[in-house]
Amino acid sequence: MQKSKRELQILQNLQDEQNVPKPVVDDVFQKLARIVGKATATSSPLDQFEEALQFPPESACVGLPAGLGQDILARFTPLARIADQPEAKKCGYNETKLRANPEKLRKLLRIVLGRLPRNIVWATIQDLVRKEMDNGATIEDVVNRLGLTARLTIPMVEINYATNDVPTGIKVPTTFDAGTMANFRPPPKGAKQGTTKPCSGHGPGYPEYVHKGCVIDQPRLKLHNPTPT
Repeated sequence: MQKSKRELQILQNLQDEQNVPKPVVDDVFQKLARIVGKATATSSPLDQFEEALQFPPESACVGLPAGLGQDILARFTPLARIADQPEAKKCGYNETKLRANPEKLRKLLRIVLGRLPRNIVWATIQDLVRKEMDNGATIEDVVNRLGLTARLTIPMVEINYATNDVPTGIKVPTTFDAGTMANFRPPPKGAKQGTTKPCSGHGPGYPEYVHKGCVIDQPRLKLHNPTPT
């Protein structure tokens, strides 16, 4: 069966991966072999790979420590996900209220980062994003360079928090963290950071890091609306 462009890219990423410890690689591929052996005709190779990554022991955030100092991290998420946070619901805020009055974001004193089943959080360095936006980059430019979307149509929230707020430490991302996300390239062996891959396919990306999901107290949240056309 002919492989899709996405499947070929993920296969190439796996072949290029150099930062996952060998016991973890062996374990994931042993699980994948068992899954493939039991697969139904409707089970795709990408589904099988994603399933193998979800079994314990953990294959997420097993890259090298990033060795960051006291930096401020930034990640961008749709406003709808912020409105779904327990703290927002406790305050009675929905997406419409938050979009109409972004000041309410300051009243969200705690947010939960990470989503099951794999609970991986991706982030970049806030200073780099801020300098570019101060020099005229739009939110569309930023989310494209982060590999999130080439065309922004929904409001996004920038979440800023300190590296010291992450109890499990910051790691260099690996292909196993990316899973079935094809818009990813493994960093060189021994690298201290990953690099995002712009959705447009043009220009440089941002440094990127991963960590396990956690609760952040006193986050700094800023609403970014799509640029009017």
